[in-house]
Amino acid sequence: MKYYFAALLSRQAEMRCCRREIELLDHSVTSSWVNVNLSSFGESADATRAAIAGESLDEIRSADVIILFAEPRGSANIGGGRHFEAGLGLGLGKKVVVIGHREHVYCCVPGVDFYNSWDEFLESIR
Repeated sequence: MKYYFAALLSRQAEMRCCRREIELLDHSVTSSWVNVNLSSFGESADATRAAIAGESLDEIRSADVIILFAEPRGSANIGGGRHFEAGLGLGLGKKVVVIGHREHVYCCVPGVDFYNSWDEFLESIR
């Protein structure tokens, strides 16, 4: 299976750890954004963001499953491309998994799987 991780950019290090765990189970992760050098968001920030977005769209299309790493209600990090990515996956007919919290009504759509934690999800695919 190929997974796409939809999460806050600030969770890159955590996503790299999750990717390693998925790869140990002989699955792959299409999310190249987990390797983006944040210092590259300098003068050409908009161009860099556009390039990352374009790559991400292709990576979402190539994935079998989109995993939304949701944030707790009341979190200061309520925005983010992760919602767009998960919604696009859902619209493309991809399997969508939510980890952690049901941030909004779309986390409750029939067919969207919910797991309280990353470990719970990993156990389900072992």
